Amino acid sequence: MKMRYRVVPDPETGLFKAEIHDPQEISLTDLLLSTDMPDALVKKDEYEKIFNDFFNIIHENALNGIGFTSDFIEVIPTQSDDPEAPPYEVIPGTKLQQGFDKAMENVEMVKVEGDIPTPVQIDSFHDLLSDQKDEVITPGGMAEIEGDYLKIIHPDAAEEGVFFTNTQTQEVFKSCEYLINAPFKLTFNLPEVMPAGEYALEIKTAYQQTDILRSGAFHKLLKVG
Repeated sequence: MKMRYRVVPDPETGLFKAEIHDPQEISLTDLLLSTDMPDALVKKDEYEKIFNDFFNIIHENALNGIGFTSDFIEVIPTQSDDPEAPPYEVIPGTKLQQGFDKAMENVEMVKVEGDIPTPVQIDSFHDLLSDQKDEVITPGGMAEIEGDYLKIIHPDAAEEGVFFTNTQTQEVFKSCEYLINAPFKLTFNLPEVMPAGEYALEIKTAYQQTDILRSGAFHKLLKVG
């Protein structure tokens, strides 16, 4: 795992400081969509309501001076005369801290320059209809891609999405319908018509909320027919 950072001026001290560059954020919806729950009795919308109700209760209790303790998070009401001070503090619980510490042991720090977007990283392509990985494309079927910085920020934008380029004719085919659109996973419908041949896979998506595109290509060619 790589953590990218850049060195920027610190206006408060006049020195320089390191800050995380181009961090990935995953929403509750992204997290739920990335979880394989094909036979789950509780649906995604119900999970979201449970989580939201849970944190709303914790928030209301903390405002009334009632804390919350678990293995994953702790909520501690604060006592301050400063009206702008937060009413409570949230800190990681024992298990969450242990998991974070273990993950950080495998982090490689990489220095980057300025605001250059981190490229999309495509680790694997899974054709779900044939159940083959990194080999074939079944037109009209579904596929799953895993990697980093995959989320298509504007799915309806012509310049963003999952693109397949026929290496012989240079004809480009785009997938538009996404079942899962998350930073670490895409599940989507493949184009209905794709002539036989080899295809290069590329993903293009917006860099945060700018007009700049980040992109990434798969290291293997995929085959139709």
